[in-house]
Amino acid sequence: MITPKNIRDRATKAHMTIEALMRKAGVERSTFWRWENGIGKPHPVTVQKISDALDAIEAEKAQAA
Repeated sequence: MITPKNIRDRATKAHMTIEALMRKAGVERSTFWRWENGIGKPHPVTVQKISDALDAIEAEKAQAA
Protein backbone atom coordinates (compact mmCIF):
# COMPACT_ATOMS: atom_id res chain seq x y z
CA MET A 1 0.00 0.00 0.00
CA ILE A 2 1.26 3.43 -0.89
CA THR A 3 1.71 5.78 2.06
CA PRO A 4 2.04 9.56 2.31
CA LYS A 5 5.72 9.12 3.22
CA ASN A 6 6.26 6.94 0.15
CA ILE A 7 4.56 9.55 -2.02
CA ARG A 8 6.61 12.38 -0.54
CA ASP A 9 9.86 10.40 -0.96
CA ARG A 10 9.09 9.54 -4.59
CA ALA A 11 8.09 13.11 -5.39
CA THR A 12 11.28 14.43 -3.81
CA LYS A 13 13.38 11.95 -5.77
CA ALA A 14 11.64 13.13 -8.95
CA HIS A 15 12.37 16.78 -8.00
CA MET A 16 8.67 17.58 -7.79
CA THR A 17 6.75 19.34 -5.07
CA ILE A 18 3.68 17.76 -3.51
CA GLU A 19 1.64 20.68 -4.86
CA ALA A 20 2.79 20.01 -8.43
CA LEU A 21 2.21 16.29 -8.03
CA MET A 22 -1.32 16.81 -6.74
CA ARG A 23 -2.07 19.16 -9.67
CA LYS A 24 -0.82 16.50 -12.09
CA ALA A 25 -2.91 13.85 -10.34
CA GLY A 26 -5.99 16.08 -10.25
CA VAL A 27 -6.19 15.82 -6.47
CA GLU A 28 -6.63 18.65 -3.98
CA ARG A 29 -3.52 19.40 -1.92
CA SER A 30 -5.71 19.44 1.18
CA THR A 31 -6.67 15.80 0.54
CA PHE A 32 -3.03 14.80 0.74
CA TRP A 33 -2.47 17.01 3.79
CA ARG A 34 -5.35 15.36 5.67
CA TRP A 35 -4.04 11.90 4.78
CA GLU A 36 -0.47 12.79 5.72
CA ASN A 37 -1.61 14.17 9.08
CA GLY A 38 -3.84 11.22 9.95
CA ILE A 39 -7.06 13.20 9.74
CA GLY A 40 -8.59 11.09 6.99
CA LYS A 41 -7.93 8.46 4.38
CA PRO A 42 -8.42 9.14 0.68
CA HIS A 43 -10.68 7.10 -1.53
CA PRO A 44 -8.84 4.25 -3.32
CA VAL A 45 -9.46 5.99 -6.66
CA THR A 46 -7.65 9.08 -5.33
CA VAL A 47 -4.70 6.97 -4.22
CA GLN A 48 -4.60 5.39 -7.69
CA LYS A 49 -4.59 8.83 -9.35
CA ILE A 50 -1.61 9.87 -7.24
CA SER A 51 0.21 6.61 -7.93
CA ASP A 52 -0.44 6.90 -11.67
CA ALA A 53 0.87 10.48 -11.70
CA LEU A 54 4.02 9.41 -9.87
CA ASP A 55 4.55 6.51 -12.26
CA ALA A 56 4.16 8.86 -15.24
CA ILE A 57 6.60 11.39 -13.78
CA GLU A 58 9.16 8.69 -13.03
CA ALA A 59 8.80 7.28 -16.56
CA GLU A 60 9.31 10.76 -18.06
CA LYS A 61 12.44 11.28 -15.93
CA ALA A 62 13.80 7.84 -16.93
CA GLN A 63 13.30 8.59 -20.63
CA ALA A 64 15.01 11.96 -20.28
CA ALA A 65 18.05 10.39 -18.63
